[in-house]
Amino acid sequence: GEVLRAGGQPSAGEDHVVREQVALLQRSLAYLVPTVKEADFENIGYFCEVTNHAVNQFQEEHQLPGERGVVDDRFWARLAEEVNKKEMRETHKKMQREKDLKKSQQAREQKKQAQDRESALSMEALMGKTKWSLDKQDQPVSQGQAQSMPQQAP
Repeated sequence: GEVLRAGGQPSAGEDHVVREQVALLQRSLAYLVPTVKEADFENIGYFCEVTNHAVNQFQEEHQLPGERGVVDDRFWARLAEEVNKKEMRETHKKMQREKDLKKSQQAREQKKQAQDRESALSMEALMGKTKWSLDKQDQPVSQGQAQSMPQQAP
């Protein structure tokens, strides 16, 4: 397999391929190593001192055997495995956030519907009392009520 190392000079024909591999290596390390950012690399696609340091950190963190600073098949396999694991975790976290968001939206909607029902019931009750009060005022006065009411002088 292809081996990358700091200061390794590819031949003119493989230069483009090697730069693409180094760029992939750098982006992957920036994704996985918390202390490394893509902007830290002096020149994307070139195996610089920052790349070498990030490779060493990754090798130590994952207890990879072999020469420090050298990216071999075992390194690439572990790098790909760790990228996939992180992507799976990120996807799971995103799905969980979406699920939680949906739950909270549903809870808010249920609360709003309950408040709307409560308001409607309160309004119905208020309207019922008002109607009853108005109906009572519109009723003709009965004979018994008329006698107990004070008479006005003509």
